[in-house]
Amino acid sequence: MSTAILPQTLELGLSQANPGFLADALRKVDLGSLFYKQVETITQASSTTVALAKAAFAPAGVCVRVTAGGSVGAYLVVDSGGIAVDVGAEIGVCKLADDGLSLEFASAVTECVVTYAAAAAAPKDEAFGF
Repeated sequence: MSTAILPQTLELGLSQANPGFLADALRKVDLGSLFYKQVETITQASSTTVALAKAAFAPAGVCVRVTAGGSVGAYLVVDSGGIAVDVGAEIGVCKLADDGLSLEFASAVTECVVTYAAAAAAPKDEAFGF
């Protein structure tokens, strides 16, 4: 009789694709939410910060269109080390927080549409053993 050795991290568990552990690992990262883009229409009091319902995966996967307040138009998204600026008519740059849960704008925003890929529900370096 052999003894199964559990992977030490979620990343290793997913990489090994062991059928005995794979289903639990995929549930842990909430695989279903990773396949579909999150689309939020956010209406709020005038503020330079917009909160997201789920953590965004990375700045490259975020699309932002401000529809009211501030500088209306499309926005590029940078990481938290960047600078939020209004570049000109109908274009700007906003910052994604390190935790992926908020965007910061140079001008106050009252409404925007944000499309993004959600981050995994569990970090890849989380201990894995069921």
